[in-house]
Amino acid sequence: LMAGSVPSGRVLLYDNDHFYMGGVLAELLVADGCQVILVTPAALISAWSEYTLEQERIEKRLAHLGVEVIRQHTLEAILDGGARLASIITGKPSDLECQAVVLVTERLPQDELYQALRPALAEGKLDSLVVIGDAEAPGIIAQAVFSGHLAARQFDEQVSEGAPFLIERVR
Repeated sequence: LMAGSVPSGRVLLYDNDHFYMGGVLAELLVADGCQVILVTPAALISAWSEYTLEQERIEKRLAHLGVEVIRQHTLEAILDGGARLASIITGKPSDLECQAVVLVTERLPQDELYQALRPALAEGKLDSLVVIGDAEAPGIIAQAVFSGHLAARQFDEQVSEGAPFLIERVR
């Protein structure tokens, strides 16, 4: 999907991210004509979105679009012509026919530019270099904006380790 390649037919979307990305990709696949089966090990679709008050809206939208949902199952294997799931409750495996599998799982930092510039910092060609946003840890847009804003506020300041605020320890 990231490279613009869109699967067709019956697509299993395995969502182990638990925020909004699984729902968004399910909507994209439906819009592209796919029959989507969203599988999650969680009890709710996009479970983390409960904290942002979006979970119910996401669930209703996917139901309206005809996305089939299989909850509390893990993806055990991708097979020729399908996938093997397992219940997180019983451990019982089940096979599901599909033409493609889309994984919404671990998000890795994209820090190639930061890594390429590190030698220039060591050589004294740069005064400072800070990794921020998705280069540090992929997240939602609001996190990237905050990370950039924080870096701008701390520009030309002494870099400190640990929390930039007092932590009160109660004994």
